[in-house]
Amino acid sequence: MISATLDSINRELYNLEKKVYSKEKEKIMSKQLEELLNNLANNLNSMKISQNEELAVLYNKISHLEERIKYLSLPKFDNNFNNKKEIKSRIKEYKSIGYSVEEIAKELDISVGEVQLILNLERDS
Repeated sequence: MISATLDSINRELYNLEKKVYSKEKEKIMSKQLEELLNNLANNLNSMKISQNEELAVLYNKISHLEERIKYLSLPKFDNNFNNKKEIKSRIKEYKSIGYSVEEIAKELDISVGEVQLILNLERDS
């Protein structure tokens, strides 16, 4: 009878140890999984930041290329203007496609002030 009771106690002890071991193993695995998920989240955030930085660089390059295309899209004129009407017409043409006053002045080889004056006179008339 004592031997059966000892066997029963030993079985219960074994089952309890098994449950404790299983719980500890579950905790360890849960902790490892949590660490893996945190690492994954950190890596994804790093990738997102890197991707945003690359997008910003690409947008800058696109903007620069658009400016270059705008600059190169108009045919180059010789700067020996026949009259003031031709200057006005070219200034209006450049302005209509988005050139800045400085770009127009550079393109037509005239002063920025002259371009501004002509544009202001055109606007006021």
